[in-house]
Amino acid sequence: MEELNSKHVFRIASASDLDLLYEAEKRCFKGDSLNEEDLEAMLEHFPEHFLLLYKDDVFLGYLISCPSSLERFEDILFQGKACEEEGSRLYLLGLGVLPEHQGKGYGRILIERLKEEALKQKREKIILTCKEDLVPFYSRYGFETAGDSLSSFARKRWKEMTLVLNKD
Repeated sequence: MEELNSKHVFRIASASDLDLLYEAEKRCFKGDSLNEEDLEAMLEHFPEHFLLLYKDDVFLGYLISCPSSLERFEDILFQGKACEEEGSRLYLLGLGVLPEHQGKGYGRILIERLKEEALKQKREKIILTCKEDLVPFYSRYGFETAGDSLSSFARKRWKEMTLVLNKD
């Protein structure tokens, strides 16, 4: 585990975390959660892009990302089929903070870590989809709305947001 400070720790997920992730996904996203099979396939193909956040050994939340060269967010990312380490973009597939820990800054900690990882990996940008009511949350961290997403995940309408990183 990697220490953030004396209390916060990030850990890369492993196959043994599938049940924890699936239960967290259901609690954080209710009817919009990834199914267990897709989570398992993603965890098998790119476990290093699943980060779990803990405080004092208590699981708080997680993020799931996927590097890819896709121009826009597509649902194929959720099966891990378009993930490629050499991709210039980092797609945020999931960011969840357990309901009892929301409103305490843990979402910010996860986003800041995602930005750090994307910069370290020399990605051009981070792209995500979210419901309209979460646009202000992501905007606080520099993400800009790129319009309606191509994603129809969970048969919902999503907004696509982008954070440009390396503006060289």
